[in-house]
Amino acid sequence: AISSRRRAFAERTVGDKLQSSLVTLAAAAVVPVPGSSELWLASTAALWLSSDQAWQHVVYEHPRDTDTESVLKNQFQCSSLKAQEALATW
Repeated sequence: AISSRRRAFAERTVGDKLQSSLVTLAAAAVVPVPGSSELWLASTAALWLSSDQAWQHVVYEHPRDTDTESVLKNQFQCSSLKAQEALATW
């Protein structure tokens, strides 16, 4: 059996987004760079309007000596030939 760990990415909460918005607003207000407030507005709008895709990504950690074929066969049952070829070249 292969010993592995699954780690999911943390989803951004409203508090995280609010904190990030306020910190970057303070930085834009302090830094006298032309366009910093416009850049803050654009990045904050992108932060709030974009969907959080953390649930779509996951990391599986395996021992270094584990080969890709055994991981795919034993844990994921990957039957896609295209995926197997892509992973083999990776």
